[in-house]
Amino acid sequence: MSQNLKGLNLTKQNVQILFKSLCLLFLLLLFSGCDDSTSEEEKISYVKFYNASSNAPEIRLSLTYQDDDSEIYGNVEYGESISTTELLPRTYFVEFEWEEDSDEYELVFEQDNQFSGDKVTFFVLAGDFNSPDLLTFEYEHENSELSDDTDEDNFSLRAINTVDNSAGVDIYISKDDETFEESQLIGDIFYGGMSDNSYFELDSYKIYLTQTGSTEVILETKEYNFAANINYIISIVENSGPGTGLYNIDILTTGNFVTNYSDVNSGAELRFFNGIRSHELLPSYNGNIDIELIGTSVNQTISNINKGTSSETIPLLANDYSINLNDSVSNELLSENFFVSLDNNDDYTVFLYLNEVTEEIEDEPDVTKVYLNTLPVTNSNRDSLYDHQINVINLIQDDRFDDVDVYFVRSNETVSTADFSTSTQLAQSRIITIPNNTYDINLITKVDGSELLLHFQTVTLDEDNGDYFLVLEVDETSSTGYTATFIPQSD
Repeated sequence: MSQNLKGLNLTKQNVQILFKSLCLLFLLLLFSGCDDSTSEEEKISYVKFYNASSNAPEIRLSLTYQDDDSEIYGNVEYGESISTTELLPRTYFVEFEWEEDSDEYELVFEQDNQFSGDKVTFFVLAGDFNSPDLLTFEYEHENSELSDDTDEDNFSLRAINTVDNSAGVDIYISKDDETFEESQLIGDIFYGGMSDNSYFELDSYKIYLTQTGSTEVILETKEYNFAANINYIISIVENSGPGTGLYNIDILTTGNFVTNYSDVNSGAELRFFNGIRSHELLPSYNGNIDIELIGTSVNQTISNINKGTSSETIPLLANDYSINLNDSVSNELLSENFFVSLDNNDDYTVFLYLNEVTEEIEDEPDVTKVYLNTLPVTNSNRDSLYDHQINVINLIQDDRFDDVDVYFVRSNETVSTADFSTSTQLAQSRIITIPNNTYDINLITKVDGSELLLHFQTVTLDEDNGDYFLVLEVDETSSTGYTATFIPQSD
C-alpha cells in the first residue's frame, strides 16, 4: 500500500523513518540552542574605572541592571582606579557621581552600556572637571589573551593619552639596560586614544615619550618590573609635580594599584616647618633656626625659620641630603646628620619637632632627655575644585594624653554627629578629604576620663582653596595651651 503525502509517493515505513529523523533533528537543534545559550551566560564581562581628571573630587561608579539595586564601585580619587571587576554580560545603567554633601551626590555622567562577554569596559574620567570627558574603551580580558602556554612568560600592554591639551605623543619601551635607540615603538597616541595591544617578555623596562614624529625624548622613566602575566595599561597624564616636564605616566594593573612615574631628569622641591618648642634642656634654642643642606653636589643654607612657620620652597636636584640645624641667634649647632632622600619630582615638607623622653633607671632618679626629630611628608599637588585633602600633623606632646581627635563640624552637625573626623598621635600624619563647606574645627582629647577641648576655630573652604596641612602644636600664649594652624601644601 502506498500513500500520497504532499505530492510525494512514500511508504508507511519511509514516513515513520522521516518522522523520527525530523524529531531527532529538532531535539539536536533544541539542545544545541540550549548549549549556546548556557555558554553565553557563562561568559563574564569586566569593568574598570580610572580617574584621570586632575581637578576632580572623588568619583563613584554605580551600575544598575533593570530594577535591581545599584552596585557601587569606588570612591576613586585623581590618579586612582578600581580593580578589574567581574560582571554578567548585560546592559547596565551606568552613573558617575561625586559627593557634594553628606550622602548627597551630584551626577557627572549617566548612560546605558552593554557589557560583552570576555571583554573589559574601561571608563576613564579625563579633562577639566568643569567640563569633563568620559572616555570609554573596550578590549579583550587578559585571561583570554594570555592563557596559552606559549604566552605564560609574557605580559600585554596598551597605552592611553588623557592629557586633553596635548599634541600627539609617541610612546616607546625598552629593556631597563637598553637605550632609547634600542627601544620599540608602542604607538602614537592623541588625546582620548588607545594604542593597539602589544606583547613583551616579563622583565624590567623603561618607558619613553616623544612628540609625535619626533625622536627627541621628552620623558624617560626609571625601570618598572612587568612581573605578572596580565594586561598593563600606561596612561599619559599631565605633570603636576615640581619637575619641568609636561608629562608623567601612570601604570595600571588589573588590580587597583597605580604607579606614577616622572622623568628621570626631573628635579625635586623641599621646605621645612619649624615646630620645635622651647625647652629648658635645650637652652641654646631661641625660637629661630638655620638649616644647612649638604648633598653630593650642592650645599645650601636656609636661614631664620621662625617657630610655627615654614621656609620658602627650595628647588633641588634629586639626590640624598644630610641636614644640620643651627640656632639663628647664637649659631650653635642644635642637631646634625638628619637624612632625606629626594627622588625625581618629589615634593616634601619636613616637619621639625622636639621629643621629650624620660628614662626610668632602677634605684636612681628618672632621667629626662630631649631630642630633635624630623617628619618628612609628601605635599599634595592636587587641584580639586570641590574637596580638599587635609593632612593633620600632630606635634603635641603631653604626659596627660596620647591621642588628639580632630572633628570637622558643619553647621547642621555637632561633634557627636560630625561625618568628618580623624585621630592622631605625636609625629603622625593623618589625611582626611572634606568637601567645600564652613567647618568648626574641634581638637578634643580625654584626660582622666573626661573630654578636654584643646582648640577651636572656624574655617571656610571653597574652590579657591587647595589642600592643607593642619599642624597641631603646643602654644603657651593661647588660652588652652594649644593651637592648630592651616598651611597650604603647595605654594
